[in-house]
Amino acid sequence: MVFLNNKLLTYTIARGVNGVMAFATIVIFTRLLGQEGYGEYALLMSFVGFVSAFFFQWIAVSCGRFLPGSDKTPIIYSSTKIVSAQSVVIVLVLAVIFVVADFGSLVQVLTISTAGVAMGLFAITTQIENSAGRASSYAAATVLRSTLTFIGCTVALLFYDDSVYIIFAIVSMVAISLFALFYKKGNWGGELSLSEKLERDSCVTAMRKYGIPVAFSTFCMLIIDYSDKWLISHWYGVKGLGAYAAAYDLSQLTMGTVANVFSLVFFPAIVAAYSVRNEEKVALLG
Repeated sequence: MVFLNNKLLTYTIARGVNGVMAFATIVIFTRLLGQEGYGEYALLMSFVGFVSAFFFQWIAVSCGRFLPGSDKTPIIYSSTKIVSAQSVVIVLVLAVIFVVADFGSLVQVLTISTAGVAMGLFAITTQIENSAGRASSYAAATVLRSTLTFIGCTVALLFYDDSVYIIFAIVSMVAISLFALFYKKGNWGGELSLSEKLERDSCVTAMRKYGIPVAFSTFCMLIIDYSDKWLISHWYGVKGLGAYAAAYDLSQLTMGTVANVFSLVFFPAIVAAYSVRNEEKVALLG
């Protein structure tokens, strides 16, 4: 329990720092972008969040299910690489289809798909660090992302007038850079033996069976979460959305933070206990 308390403290500090960075970001963005610019940013971010969550969140959830307490970490890492690469390809193919079908401008589609992939890969990164019990690495990754993004975007907004797309470029670069850093640091790319490669095929199948239903459940939740912004943008334009989104984003900082911290700490511990059929510990943690 001391170990869990230490993790709880680490995650609480990390979430606190991220909350401060998020609050500062809202203050800066609303002032330098203006109401209409912030509305455009919020609208694009809703689509980015949709791509990230629908195509990559199920992989992160699968990592959270299979990594804690596992003695086959290299196999799970390799399986995660495969399904992640497949999701990236699907997003890129859909992006091409959207451009050809004229569902959006090239810049818009490129922004949404690139940032969605970047944030999705970063979400998988942090989930792996959390599921592997590396609380300090998780905290470092999230704090670095929020801090670097805030600094980079603030500088961009001070020097460029039309900088909504520059924001997403910086967000993408920071997320991809941290993904690459932790990929190398965690040795996710280790070679597998022939027998391990055979096991990997089964692991990939298991991740799909567990995760893909989650993707469709996530789809329904995303429609609920983002439909308000889409409807407000449709009815009142991005300027009207800007006023709503600023208040909504600010309220998000005070809602769910505590629940998120407890989820980060206890979910991997519960899964690890469940994996070894330690029902007493599962009941205690649950």
